[in-house]
Amino acid sequence: MRKINWLTGALILTMPISLIFFLGSQMAYGQVQRRYETYAAVPQISSVAALQAQPVGETVLLRGAIAPSATSTDSASASAGPLLIYQERPRDGREVRYLEEFPLVLPPFTLHLSDGDVNIQPSAENAAAISHELHSTAIDDREFTGFQVGDVVTVQGKWQLADGQAIPQLVEVTGVSGTDEAAL
Repeated sequence: MRKINWLTGALILTMPISLIFFLGSQMAYGQVQRRYETYAAVPQISSVAALQAQPVGETVLLRGAIAPSATSTDSASASAGPLLIYQERPRDGREVRYLEEFPLVLPPFTLHLSDGDVNIQPSAENAAAISHELHSTAIDDREFTGFQVGDVVTVQGKWQLADGQAIPQLVEVTGVSGTDEAAL
């Protein structure tokens, strides 16, 4: 009889805990699903005409080539070689030193679309991310991975009309990737 009481007590105790875990996982799944649906609804654009058809302030994904421009050639770091946009990392096998930082460099640049150019302005407030880097350069004990002029990339940001300029701009840019929307 004692075994039955012990088993019943264990079930009574574990049932609410299991219910809490189950409900928590369902809430987390719902949040992930909503975020995915929101992200999937972001349009991928590859022309200036299609960009200008979007409402101003809309978050978009632009797919185009990094264009050579005065700002991009001035911004390229000599330490990163030909890379314009890059993440610095320790080289394979090297331990990270105390308080050592590895910056992500995302300067303003120009993106060439099928029918024109768009100025890209990184976000000053939100952290940027780069993924699916196309190039890697190892210099001394550091590795630089990123993108250079001519690479076709996808850039995420909010589009705006440029004040007094003929070229539209993408502001609050938070991400650059070497793949298209389908692969993200």
